[in-house]
Amino acid sequence: MPDTPTFDQITNLDFQPSDGYCWFMFRITYSRARQLYDELKDKQDGYLVWFPCEKRITYSQGRKYEELVPMFKGNLFIFSTFQQALSLTRRGGGHDWVDFVYDRTSRNDAGRLQPLLIPFRQMCSFVRAANVMHPWAHIVSEEDIRFRPGGLVRITDGPFRDVIGRVARVSGQTRVVVTIKGVGHYSTAYISCRFLEPYDDNTEN
Repeated sequence: MPDTPTFDQITNLDFQPSDGYCWFMFRITYSRARQLYDELKDKQDGYLVWFPCEKRITYSQGRKYEELVPMFKGNLFIFSTFQQALSLTRRGGGHDWVDFVYDRTSRNDAGRLQPLLIPFRQMCSFVRAANVMHPWAHIVSEEDIRFRPGGLVRITDGPFRDVIGRVARVSGQTRVVVTIKGVGHYSTAYISCRFLEPYDDNTEN
């Protein structure tokens, strides 16, 4: 089994994941996502577990507050092999309240839905952007995005450096939006155009 990678490694554009390693998304019932995260985070069994949170700004009695809330209430992300991921689910002998998020566009030879496999480069940028914990960076709906013509870009400076996505207008500002297969769209905060360069991604993952 390969050494457990770090988040610094898997968010590096030059990092190459070991054969068989993928990003999986899990659906956790009974509000136990935090419980499973706490159970797995320090095991170091060749996988990484990520429980994305975001800063939310609220106002009360004229005062501004920031709180950290889960980005997805019933989901966790695991970077592992399929067998490691399966062992966490009810089908693999794990918890009966843990299961894969499935890809609705893919079925195996028996006609069953396949677990969603998130492309590595997309997830790399998603993790990198979300871990900035900027209060104005968040998941956005398709209706809130106005993509500009053109391909992928890389952010060259600032807290979102090396995030790869597409330039879009979100909330009236120029931002970079990372599209994550089967998950959604994640928008950075405002990005100046002088910190953007074209990015040619020839990888399949």
